[in-house]
Amino acid sequence: MDPVMRVDNAIPYLHEVDGPNYRRLHLSAQGTVPTSGWSSPRLTARIYIEPPADGIQDFDFVAAPPTGPALEVLSPIATSIATMVESWFRGVRIHAKHNTLEPGVVPGEPTP
Repeated sequence: MDPVMRVDNAIPYLHEVDGPNYRRLHLSAQGTVPTSGWSSPRLTARIYIEPPADGIQDFDFVAAPPTGPALEVLSPIATSIATMVESWFRGVRIHAKHNTLEPGVVPGEPTP
């Protein structure tokens, strides 16, 4: 898996599951790759030994590059993830090869 070229947009949603100590993050991201043929995009959460001071969970936006011939054309790529988050969680930051996107702090209020 390699980093995608660029992350263009991301939308985080936070939902409480059985109270404020159990929260689920739904995160979708759209990006750009430099050629056709990229597959299996995913957001991979970075693992911390100690919680980050800013409360931001970092994700790497990666995909499998083409293994054969590919057209040299900028192509869209998208993925999503649903995962439980820790109590320190305040927001997300997504890393690609050429940029980083921080779509803001995810509110901790219950979602209707």
